[in-house]
Amino acid sequence: MHCLDAHGGAARSRYAEADRVRIPTRSRDRDLSAVTWDYLIVGAGSAGCALAYELARSGHGARILVLEAGGADRSPFIKFPAAQIRAVARHDWGYRCRPDPSRNGAVEAWPRGRVLGGTSSINGTLFARGAAADFDRWANACADGRAASWSASEVMAIFRELETSDQARALRGRCGPLRVRTVQRPHAVTEAFIRSACAWYPFNEDYNDVRQEGVAYAQLSQHRGLRCSAADAFLKPMLARPGVELVLNAHVHRIELANGRAVAVSYLHRGKQHRAQARDIILCAGAIDSPKLLMLSGIGDPQELVRHGIHPLIDLPGVGRNLREHPLIKLTYRARTPTYNPTGGLLQKLRFVVQFLRTREGPVSNIFEAVAFLKSAPSEPIPDIQLHFLPAGYATMADGVTRLLPYSSFTVLLNKSYPRSTGRVRLATAPPGAAP
Repeated sequence: MHCLDAHGGAARSRYAEADRVRIPTRSRDRDLSAVTWDYLIVGAGSAGCALAYELARSGHGARILVLEAGGADRSPFIKFPAAQIRAVARHDWGYRCRPDPSRNGAVEAWPRGRVLGGTSSINGTLFARGAAADFDRWANACADGRAASWSASEVMAIFRELETSDQARALRGRCGPLRVRTVQRPHAVTEAFIRSACAWYPFNEDYNDVRQEGVAYAQLSQHRGLRCSAADAFLKPMLARPGVELVLNAHVHRIELANGRAVAVSYLHRGKQHRAQARDIILCAGAIDSPKLLMLSGIGDPQELVRHGIHPLIDLPGVGRNLREHPLIKLTYRARTPTYNPTGGLLQKLRFVVQFLRTREGPVSNIFEAVAFLKSAPSEPIPDIQLHFLPAGYATMADGVTRLLPYSSFTVLLNKSYPRSTGRVRLATAPPGAAP
């Protein structure tokens, strides 16, 4: 299972208006609870879509049911990456963390997509494979060899099979379902950033190849300037196959256990409770909702579960623990050169539209144009900092809404790749509809 920011090469898949999405749409009215599925996947985000793709291809006619809590991804705010802010506003779970005492009580929004494609339908479409050194480290961590398949040589071969990239390199794919393109016509401010950064660091034509370190133009999970989500790339093409079915707006509330094994799930759909049973149930609900669902099902720290009136079924204190997130610093600077910020009125907007229609690039397509993977100190064995460069400045207002600044500016986002601190996902209250 590979969690990817993915593309869609099969836009020809047609959608039914109903929440039950299947191509063709025959048998849409039959009772799903009467079927024992081979695989039931909870969540049609990056992981769930890629997993459904692989199971459908290699499952020899396996019956696969995918349950997604969100709705369809037809919104233009999803298709056009520049509308990411509106996509988040409309298709996000709205999760906010508790005040962080280690950062003076800071409270953050944690965007998580509640829509077909999950967060890959609302993010910035930046595409980055994991570092080869990380995969080898994970493989070497298991002395008994159980994680050998995590080695970079094996994982990179799978990445290559999954993608169609405009990078003509040995490790890059040319005929996979995931479309990845490199920024070709960057803003002049982005070019200036690349030139100045390369006075100190090497330029890297492809940070998704063998070597990650250096400064580069961004690679995006897009096709012809439009978002290519995990659903576009992996799930939609599989819906034409018999035995593969997707139910939208199906919010899973609980996993049913029998003799310590997951056998079914209960979910809310159109105001009614439903049940679906399967031989194998796979949670792909993300770093927040997967542990939440386990705890609601009686799997987790018994003391925590009892506190919320949940009967513990499996004692697993690690559920929800060791949560890690990348600390990020946003640096925004005024610029004398006009940027993608809205300072030129209607004429500027028309130029951006014409640029997109002619080249499929520019701010209509994306405002992330450059990245860098750097070492914070020469002693670091691999890059431990990731930068994103945007030829636009933005700010989060007091009402929590993110808006582009009304003056020319640019932004550098600085991420720490290997955080030491950890957090935790806990239940705030027992009802399934409540945020953790």
